[in-house]
Parts: sequence; structure tokens; C-alpha cells
Amino acid sequence: MLLGAENKNKVNTKVILLISLAVFAAYLKATRTGALVLDDMTLINSIRGTEPSFSLFFSGDGPTYFRPLAYLSFFLDMRLFRGDPVAMHFANILIHVCNSVLVYCVALRLTHDDAVRQRSAMVAAFMFGLHPVNSEAVIWISSRYDLLCCFFMLASLLLLVRQAASDTVSFLVPLSLMFLCSMLSKESSLLFPAAAVVFIFNERKILTQIRALAIMASLMLSLLFYLFLRNGLHIAVDKGIGDSLAASAHVGIGAMLAHCMAATGFYVKKMLYPFPLSFVISSINSSSCLILFALFFVVLTALFFIRRDLRFPIALMVTALVPPLYAMIGRLAWTPYAERYVYIPMVGFALLVSIASSRYLQRIPTIFLFAGISLLAIPTTFRVNTWTEPVTFWKDTISKSPHFGTPHVLLAAELISTGRLDEAEQHILRARELGITKSKELNYASAVHTALLDARKRKQ
Repeated sequence: MLLGAENKNKVNTKVILLISLAVFAAYLKATRTGALVLDDMTLINSIRGTEPSFSLFFSGDGPTYFRPLAYLSFFLDMRLFRGDPVAMHFANILIHVCNSVLVYCVALRLTHDDAVRQRSAMVAAFMFGLHPVNSEAVIWISSRYDLLCCFFMLASLLLLVRQAASDTVSFLVPLSLMFLCSMLSKESSLLFPAAAVVFIFNERKILTQIRALAIMASLMLSLLFYLFLRNGLHIAVDKGIGDSLAASAHVGIGAMLAHCMAATGFYVKKMLYPFPLSFVISSINSSSCLILFALFFVVLTALFFIRRDLRFPIALMVTALVPPLYAMIGRLAWTPYAERYVYIPMVGFALLVSIASSRYLQRIPTIFLFAGISLLAIPTTFRVNTWTEPVTFWKDTISKSPHFGTPHVLLAAELISTGRLDEAEQHILRARELGITKSKELNYASAVHTALLDARKRKQ
């Protein structure tokens, strides 16, 4: 029996296998996607023929963002698989499967009701693993940063919830190391210690003050060491942070707070109802998103004080939503909003939903529970199919963001590769009409136009 009574409090290998197979099945076709013309090709070309070095990872001469561990994974892809997109996509899927299993393991420890512990943990894992909003982070090769950051954060989270009340202190070393690795993959987990404070407060009856201080000290030492590597060995802050500081300096405090609240409401909406799924999100409906934020704030505040078992998942979700707001204010990415930014907050959201609904799960027949979970996989699978057809993918993107110029350029590049030159020229002209401001995208537009002219000459 899959959910046998004797396994309610233990990791069930059958459940892990089921989670792994379901997530693999939903995403396996993503290996046919190839390298996206945006960033993926640039990434592969930049690491081809280059060797990782101390200077590359820990100096001001490094990449735009300080994410050395994620860059190392790309170098390993190049060394082992010669940068084959199939292998790189498979690696992303494998990391996502591992993350889904880790969510299951964490949920087992956080669910207090023994009668529904397995069911609650399964719901959390399937919600995280199959939720359509996570598809961008999994399918896009260049989003490996989010996957690895989440993996190491979940590893440190599992160590925290499993070992915090144990008699040993040896877990503090891997706890600190996993948290450091998470930050070295992407800075999105910087506020994990703040969530850990909530966990320690919740468990204050079984944690001594010395043990609580030791846990926080290990996390803070990792954070300080990361900040030292990021800034202490750099001549200055890395380019990504520098650009963000420069951009945010021109935004007033009131406007900044309003933007942040609206963006938070938007991301909450994406977790609750992710449609329409879009690779390019250049603007949001600020008014409706502010209303969603207000509702979100009231509901979460009430749950935080009413339900002790929901405090930690809420803290995980809220702290993980802060870095995307900083990216939005600083205009770090090519669009101010992105679905991949919800990947790490989805950990807290999945735990929150599963634990909050745990008292009702026992009443739901197993077949209906699995049927409901499987519904998540349908839009995810359709989204994977869209990504596998580049022309279809960019046309879908343009239909959802018709006034953003860059997707027209990227579609033109794909059309040139298929010999549809007249259609490609129309999209290049449309991109110019809409306007492209960032230098990187202007350079790419120029390169695509040159490729179009060359293709016309060859055709003549």
C-alpha cells in the first residue's frame, strides 16, 4: 500500500519514485527544446573554450552576476557534454526532480498531523514539481541559477528541520556549507536566516538558547563569508548590483514601495493562478495587483498569528519574494517581472498550502487526490510543448506582450534560420517601431539584421 500506516512518519521510497517519475514525465520533452536564442546561446558560446579560474569566480573580472557555483555547473556541462543542449536541459530537469523530492522530505518534518503526514508531503511535492509557473525555470537553460540556489537552500532547510532538536552539533557544518552553496548559485536565498529565526522561535520550547544561537551563528557566518567573497575580493561590487543601485537611485521611496507591493501581489497571483504563462512580462496591472497584495497581507498576517505550524512556510515564501523585488526596482533583467522568480517562493507556497489543508486531506479518497494533482501536469506539459517549437514559442510570447520589441527580434532570428526571410524582416521593422533601449538587445538586433541581409544575398 503506497501510504501505509507504518510509513506515515518516514520517507517513503515508493512516494519518492512516484514524484520523480511524474515530474520527469511532465518535463522530459523539454530536452528537445534546444538552446534558446536569448541568453542560452550566449551562455554556451561564452564558456566554450574557456576554463574556470580563481580570477573568473572571485574577482572583479568575473561575470555580470556573482554566481560562481552555477557557472561551474555550466563549465561541467561543457567539459562532459560539449555544451549539448539536450544534456543541459536534462540536468535542469534532474535538479528540479531532486528539488521536488526535497520538498517532500521537508514537508514530512513540518506536518504535525501524523494521520495525514504522507499525503500532505505528497501534495507539497507535486504542487511544487508540477506547478505550471515553475516551467520557465526548469525549461530555460539559463535559469539553472534558480534551480541550484533552490536545491542547496532545500538541503540546508532539511538539515535545519531534521537536526535542530537533535543532540548532535555536527549538522551545523553541512548546514552552513549548503547555505553558502545556495548563495553562490544565486543571491535569492540571502534572507534564509530570517526565515530560520521564525523556525527557531516556533521551536523555542525544545531548543536551548545555546543551540539556537549556534544555528544562527552558522548561518550568519556563511552569509558574512559570502558577502566577503562577493565584495571583499572584488575591487568593487559586481556589475549586476552596481546597475541595480544606479537604477534604484532615481526612484522615490513612495513609488518604490508601491511598485514592490504591486509586484508582490502579481507574484502571489502567479502562484495562485499562473495563467497566462508568458516568457516576457514587461508590465502588470498595478491597481489589481495592489488589491491582491492587500488581501495577501491580511490573510497571511492572520494565518501567521493563528496557525503556529504555518509561520515557517509563510516566512520562507515572504523572504524569497524580496530578491525579485530588488531585481524589479533595479531593472537587472531584460524584463522587470519573470515567472522564474517565483521558483524559490513556490517552496514556501507549496508547504503553506499542503500544511494548511492537511486536516482535510484525510477525507479525500486517494484516487481523487491523485486526479486533482495530475491536473497540474496538463498545462505544464502544454507549456513544455510550446517551448520545443521556437517559432511558436516566440509568436506566443509576442501575442502576450505585443508592445515589447525584443521578442520580435528573437522571432526574426528563428525565422531566418528556417528561411522565412520576408516574415523575419517584418518583425525586425516592428521591433524598431516599438523601440529597443538596452545595449545588449540593440547589439543582438543589429546582428540579426546583418544575418537577414546575408541570407538574402545567399538566396540571390
